Amino acid sequence: MIGEEQGAGPRPGPTQCHDITVYPAVGLAGGACEGYGFLLDIRDPVNPRRIAAVADSNFSYWHSATFNNAATKVLFSDEWGGGGQPKCRVTDPKEWGANAIFAITPDRQMQFQSGYYKLPAPQTAQENCVAHNG
Repeated sequence: MIGEEQGAGPRPGPTQCHDITVYPAVGLAGGACEGYGFLLDIRDPVNPRRIAAVADSNFSYWHSATFNNAATKVLFSDEWGGGGQPKCRVTDPKEWGANAIFAITPDRQMQFQSGYYKLPAPQTAQENCVAHNG
């Protein structure tokens, strides 16, 4: 099975999610879960099922998930710095503390879209900015 080593069982994954956004009308939920973004099938709310997961080495702390109205895209935000440390300095890469958009394909998988989005507002070490909620 993918993700398992011989005799070792499944690899451990996230044990908690910071934020799960549900969109009952389309039967989907998006989870910002430690180091991953999840897409969940919630058509049977008693038995939700993970159907897709994405990871991004530029993200520090997956903070929130937000769907567009058509449920064809999900935006994940990265709370780099935990909301208490400045991460919009001139020297910080634009990918840190940004939002990333993933398209939801017809087979309910997620594909990274054209880039990262963060306000171009460099700040000093005494200021703070973070994407927080998309």
